[in-house]
Amino acid sequence: MPIRSYHDMEVYREGFDLALRVHRETECFPVEERYGTQSQIRRSSKSVCAVIAEGFGRIDSEAEFRRYLMIEKWKRYD
Repeated sequence: MPIRSYHDMEVYREGFDLALRVHRETECFPVEERYGTQSQIRRSSKSVCAVIAEGFGRIDSEAEFRRYLMIEKWKRYD
């Protein structure tokens, strides 16, 4: 089945599920962590889906899209 949308990608669906789980798990964090650790963890879990969606909309070929994802991955580890 061809991929017509980033929603069709298994990696996007798994990233989305991860973000939901992270959101649920961080609900029990103390109130004083709401704008610190809790917020940072939640934002980072959502960034996986955001990068996939952005790249899918901007890139024309599958090879370029893969390259884009690899570059984004390494930017986050520098």
